Amino acid sequence: FRRVLFRSFSLLYSAKAGSRARLAPCYDLLSTAHYPGLASKMAMKIGGEYHAERLYRRHFVDLAQEIGFGEALLLRRIHKIATEIPKHLAEMTLDSATCISVAETICSRCERILTRL
Repeated sequence: FRRVLFRSFSLLYSAKAGSRARLAPCYDLLSTAHYPGLASKMAMKIGGEYHAERLYRRHFVDLAQEIGFGEALLLRRIHKIATEIPKHLAEMTLDSATCISVAETICSRCERILTRL
């Protein structure tokens, strides 16, 4: 895959003939969340909110309306992603304390989103 940036969205292109471009599912993840003292503001707002720790269901509902996406479909998609990420992390070999700590932060964020949907 190659990544092409376009107005704060990222597209994935496959080298397979006949495949179509698709939105990258995790483009604007906050990579500074794990490190205390660094900025916690996301590059793009979600339903009017720039801080991941302040996101609730209403923000995703607002986002769905803003982008013309079905609310139920968006909420199901977020639920699926937040459920699947910890499963995939559990299957990985994390060979350093930093990797383990980052994975724990990611899983904690996923849990928080799931409780707020």
